[in-house]
Amino acid sequence: MASSMNLYIGNLPPNCTDDTLRTLFEPYGTIVTLKALRDKGIGFVQYADAAAAASAIAAMNNVEVDGKVLLVKLADRNAGPKHAGKGGAAAPKVHVPRAPAPVDPNATDNLYVNNIPLTWSEADLNMLFGTYGPVVSSVVLKQKGSGQSKGAALVRFPDGATASTVVAALNGSMVEGATSPLEVRYADREQGAKARKAG
Repeated sequence: MASSMNLYIGNLPPNCTDDTLRTLFEPYGTIVTLKALRDKGIGFVQYADAAAAASAIAAMNNVEVDGKVLLVKLADRNAGPKHAGKGGAAAPKVHVPRAPAPVDPNATDNLYVNNIPLTWSEADLNMLFGTYGPVVSSVVLKQKGSGQSKGAALVRFPDGATASTVVAALNGSMVEGATSPLEVRYADREQGAKARKAG
């Protein structure tokens, strides 16, 4: 399963970039995709196989990088520092995106995502967004006639709270292969219906 190849890295140094992540984790296997959320001190790395992910966990969990003790584990649907005890004093510094309280009153369970890489498929969407909660459905929006990606998508979650978490975590972030930061916002029903028909 993809989840056994996808790693969550917590307590990253504030200067950690995508290139830094790649330098740290590439020795353990082929990396499919990665991203560092510098403002949140976390990152995600997906390997081509589960063995590489397991090797990276064994080698990098609890390793100190620039004064920060890394938390490296398999990314789960509720990726968070619940088991960050080994990090000692550094553990409380791990900031994991979660739904704000109270939840945004404008939150819906359906998100519009713009500026995704043109090569992305629904599988890529599910890999990225599935780290924050179960994805009910996802669709890459395509040009009429040519069938080429518009660089936009719709992703639906079970509830507005999960969607709110995703907006807070990913809006304005860069992913590998993209030329501009992601725009992640709530899709209204009309927009969602029109976008699906356009596909």
